[in-house]
Amino acid sequence: MEFVLGWNVYTGSATVLFVVTLAVTVPFAWLLHRVTRPRG
Repeated sequence: MEFVLGWNVYTGSATVLFVVTLAVTVPFAWLLHRVTRPRG
């Protein structure tokens, strides 16, 4: 990843990574669900 994009590889806690991933993706998924729901 660092070679291709120049980003550092994440070396922190797996628990923190899991919580941050949930905190970002759950609201986005809920919003996408609300926007794309069938009307009627």
